[in-house]
Amino acid sequence: MTPTGTQSLRTDAQGSAAEPCVQRCNALRQVILIRGEGGCWITECPSLPGCAGQGRTREAAIESVREAIANHLEDLIACGLPVPEEHFDALILAV
Repeated sequence: MTPTGTQSLRTDAQGSAAEPCVQRCNALRQVILIRGEGGCWITECPSLPGCAGQGRTREAAIESVREAIANHLEDLIACGLPVPEEHFDALILAV
């Protein structure tokens, strides 16, 4: 499983100037994968609020969130907004 979402980056009219920055600065993103109602899978990237994906299988959900992450990062860069860093802070508990 590859951890980056950079394979599906969109290209802009000037030849994808944002792509190298997205690949270099954000190679890894933590993703939460949860089994939803009806058997679908839901994914969320906590370091990018609102960035999520879904799919009928785990693989489809992971691919969906990869694309969402790549598009989200590209949009932040294109708008001149800061790209949040990933800190990989996670704690999973069963209570």
